Amino acid sequence: MTRSQHRPRRALRPVAVAALAVFGLIAAQPASADNWGRFSRRCVDIDRALYEAVLWNIRGSWERACARKGARIEGRWYPRPTRCVKKRGHMWGQFYVRSATCRANLRWGSWKNNGCMLEPKLRGLRSYSSVLWGIPPGVSWERTCARTPVRLLGHRLARPHVCVKTDLGDAAKVTRKAAKYVSRRVKDPRAKLVLGTIRLTARIVEGIKPALNIWGIVYVPDRSCGWTQALPRLR
Repeated sequence: MTRSQHRPRRALRPVAVAALAVFGLIAAQPASADNWGRFSRRCVDIDRALYEAVLWNIRGSWERACARKGARIEGRWYPRPTRCVKKRGHMWGQFYVRSATCRANLRWGSWKNNGCMLEPKLRGLRSYSSVLWGIPPGVSWERTCARTPVRLLGHRLARPHVCVKTDLGDAAKVTRKAAKYVSRRVKDPRAKLVLGTIRLTARIVEGIKPALNIWGIVYVPDRSCGWTQALPRLR
């Protein structure tokens, strides 16, 4: 028998034992440990919401992991995000989902009677207008108004006949002219300074024309306005 056959086996070194243990722990973990962070939510339309979250603990390709990662949102399972976006050093999944809650706060205000229409093409019609309240932030005012039903005087319409957005430009113009008129008739320097500030602020607002609200306008047939045909039921 040779000397090599009688040589005792060397014990595994501590470093090798530790490496094997770590490898065993890694192998024992599930293949996919990625997970969504906390979802943020915002309405992007009156019937659609965007849910967005960071995908954490990704192994391998970020794009592939995100494209295969589903989520349960508002009680419904979505097998994959609508979009995957890299931003701020993370991979974000974006889910665009149908949501009835985005239009929950939509409501028309009190309807104002504007009187009979004088234009020949609108003869016999009475005009009513109202402000549309409860539009979600970031959602188009014009698009929302054009898709919001109206119930008025027994009539049911799918939408107003006209939508008009008002702004503060006209009000600022009136304020500026009034301040200018008053400043010419006062002698107190402090009052003139205040009026000058008001005029400057009004001019800035007049130039920017920030949106104030959006109005829906409805035309209703009315015999007292000269309507001579049978009164139709508007829909």
